[in-house]
Amino acid sequence: FGTCEYDECDVCCGDSTGCLDCLDMMFGTCEYDLCDVCCGDSSTCAPIVCTDTDDLHAELPHSLGALERIMARLARARAELEHRVRHVDKECEHVKVGGKHGEHDVARCYERAAKLRTEHFAVEQQLTKFSRKLTERRESTRPCLVRD
Repeated sequence: FGTCEYDECDVCCGDSTGCLDCLDMMFGTCEYDLCDVCCGDSSTCAPIVCTDTDDLHAELPHSLGALERIMARLARARAELEHRVRHVDKECEHVKVGGKHGEHDVARCYERAAKLRTEHFAVEQQLTKFSRKLTERRESTRPCLVRD
């Protein structure tokens, strides 16, 4: 006579793991879906409809290529604004130190510099936003189907 007994799953010589689902629930009904998610509905790896446009205000999520183009364009805009801010700062210092310009000219110069700094800040915010979106797109398990 053997030493085998029936386990909790009614398996002879079993180890009671044959009736566990993916959540380790005895006689549970959860299984791994197509995306390898326990008890999932296969939606986490389903394709999403994307756009390939580099319009910042597109209604659909951007494709990886579109996000890379957006980031490049924003980086160029940031560099240009940084250059313009430095130029205007030097110009304002020249106007201030030169003495032949009035207070109105100095104030107007600093207003231009402040406006450029505001534009630069807005571009920095866009860069941060789209950098996050680019990282999310790169790390996503869901393929992007381009529709334009």
